[in-house]
Amino acid sequence: MALALTALGFGFTVLAGAVKYLAWRNGRIIRENTERILQKMDEGFRTLGEKIDEGFRLIALLILAETPEEKKELARRILEK
Repeated sequence: MALALTALGFGFTVLAGAVKYLAWRNGRIIRENTERILQKMDEGFRTLGEKIDEGFRLIALLILAETPEEKKELARRILEK
């Protein structure tokens, strides 16, 4: 009986270690995926911000343009964005 309880205790210890390892590995994978997602979001927001800045700059130039040719060229560049 004592041998069976010892074997059962050993089995539960191994099982607990396996569960602990899987939880650690899944936590690491989740952390890595979260970091990757946040990095991509940051890059996307940075790109979007740059495009918005460029658009505002072109609109300001369009307002300040003096000749119709300048206005047409700036309007074309704005519409390309």
